[in-house]
Amino acid sequence: MNYEKMTKIELIRKLMLHEEQFKNTFEQVAVGIAHVGLNGQFIKVNRHFCDITGYSEQEMLKSTFRNITYPDDICMQDQIRKKVLDRENSSYTIEKRYIKKDNSLIWVSLTVTLIRKPGGEPHYFISSIENITERKIAEKRLNAQQEVTKVLVESSTIKEASPKILQTICTALDWDLGEIWEPDHEKKVLYNTETWHMPSLKIPEFTAITSKTTFFPKTGLPGRVWESAEPLWIADVVNDTNFLRASVADKEGLHGAFGFPIIIDGEVLGTICFFSREIREPDKSLLDMMEALGSKIGLFIKRRQAEEALLQSERLQSLGAITAGVAHEFNNILNIISGNVQLLQIKYKDNSELMDSLNIISRSAYDGAEITNRMVEFTKTAKDTAGFVSTDMIELINQAIDFTKPRWKHMAQAEGINYHMDTENMKEIPFILCNPTELREVFVNIINNALDAMPDDGRITFRTWSGENTIFISISDTGTGMPAEVVRNMFDPFFTTRSPVGTGLGMSTAYGIITRHGGKIEVESAVGKGSTFTLQFPAATEADSPEESPEPRQEVKSSSLRILVVDDEEEMCKILDKFFSGKGHLVRTVDSGRKAIVLTKLTNYDLVLCDIVMPDVYGYDVIKALNKLEKRPKIGIITGWGDKLKPMEDEELKVDEELKVDFIIKKPFDFSELTKNINNVIN
Repeated sequence: MNYEKMTKIELIRKLMLHEEQFKNTFEQVAVGIAHVGLNGQFIKVNRHFCDITGYSEQEMLKSTFRNITYPDDICMQDQIRKKVLDRENSSYTIEKRYIKKDNSLIWVSLTVTLIRKPGGEPHYFISSIENITERKIAEKRLNAQQEVTKVLVESSTIKEASPKILQTICTALDWDLGEIWEPDHEKKVLYNTETWHMPSLKIPEFTAITSKTTFFPKTGLPGRVWESAEPLWIADVVNDTNFLRASVADKEGLHGAFGFPIIIDGEVLGTICFFSREIREPDKSLLDMMEALGSKIGLFIKRRQAEEALLQSERLQSLGAITAGVAHEFNNILNIISGNVQLLQIKYKDNSELMDSLNIISRSAYDGAEITNRMVEFTKTAKDTAGFVSTDMIELINQAIDFTKPRWKHMAQAEGINYHMDTENMKEIPFILCNPTELREVFVNIINNALDAMPDDGRITFRTWSGENTIFISISDTGTGMPAEVVRNMFDPFFTTRSPVGTGLGMSTAYGIITRHGGKIEVESAVGKGSTFTLQFPAATEADSPEESPEPRQEVKSSSLRILVVDDEEEMCKILDKFFSGKGHLVRTVDSGRKAIVLTKLTNYDLVLCDIVMPDVYGYDVIKALNKLEKRPKIGIITGWGDKLKPMEDEELKVDEELKVDFIIKKPFDFSELTKNINNVIN
């Protein structure tokens, strides 16, 4: 365009047009733009800049960029700004924090370009900003999760991990103080086990009172989280009537706070709380992340507790938590195998050759399930609060033999050693009243001691007999035997002939267990002739012995049921869909508890089959939602969890109406067993 031929009026009009176009562009562009003087004063700002920072245009023009910059970021920007003024760079891009008008922090990506006068002197800066707060928050939270996971992996104990966890979360997510609280179940209170805060935070009184304070359930932030087993957010603890340390927090400048449970399998192992010097509004996504983190820490604690107990003693009860988890996953896999086999058996029932192969696979799946069940039964560590139960001692001995098989068979044969377990003389004997878990431990201890006494090879012989309301068990080995002095002292605590490998607690523990059961243990041994342990216990009365009655066979009695299957295993959903659809029922499957809750509010179902352990919403939450429906469906639990499902199966606990179910079936299950349960509740 030839401006030289334009009149003055045309030039003015063109200039006004360009100015209007620039103004429109300046205001409508999707990023915040500002002109900033060399002294840092805002000269001009567009609407988006004001929207991002929360200030009006008039307020911005009276301010400088330093006034709204987070203090920790000012020095960094001044250094980069100086390089531009010194001609080292013509522009720069940084990520920094602004303090909004409401005092909240936001992250922005800031690009600054220096405009110079025709003579080269600095004139003003053009700044453009983009709000990247959500991205930075996501990055920081992901980083926090990764760092906490790294801490857990590298730590040997929760005591070692605790301060690192608090420091990691505080520094990564901009919180000033972190606390860990652990329960004293006997006194029913929480006490503080760890505290960490930013070095710049001066809170001597708050720290002192925290170390001396204990919380009952429902009191204070830790107590409320403990009681509810759910995360909790407090925007300002100073104004919270149930925050016992409010006055000290106010004095030393603590305001926003949140807490979450350290939890695994529904058991709260402790609570973790964080505090800020700022008032902070609730952040649900952060609470969700912390709740998941609490489960991860809970899993770490359980795993480390099991490992420590295993290393410190010869008692194998500490394997319970680990074994139960393995059994759960293994039973899920076995159930998929078993379910597909049963579908094939239904479809190809007239093909005898194929049926033979399917029957072998089916038996193998149930054998695998029995192995996991025996592992879970053996490794239970909880005391039987219902008292002793009538038990078959021969079954307990067989379980102990099976559980030690990896040592006396697989590991031994790999080294060219052969052991023989002789059970021919185990005759039928009366049941006894006992704690099965404890007596299994006794038998395993004796077997392991016998193997220790036979380093090359040998035989362990088991005998059982009864007389005069007493049952007898003898366990003999062909090992090296023991001198009289060792026999005299072997039941004393900490006495061992295997130092430093042994702790000396195994046989003293066995002696205590046997004595508590009203029994006796005697030992006969001689060097070079092996050893024989003889145990005796009072037999149970006839009324105590279990009676087995055959269950009547049932046929499918209902048709066209509306069935909802809830299981995070996609294959399990497909199997049940095929089975029930093939019987003429209307089936819907979902892979999460959250979807199930939504569906049951929209559609009436006759039966809901639900797993317990699922990634987003637990089966317990689905059950609670179902029990609140106006038209409650029948509820069946299908689970690979081998242990009792508290509070649904614990005989000592009254079943909570919110957790009421109609039947529970353990994976892997037979379709006929499932059909029988459905018939019982539907009809």
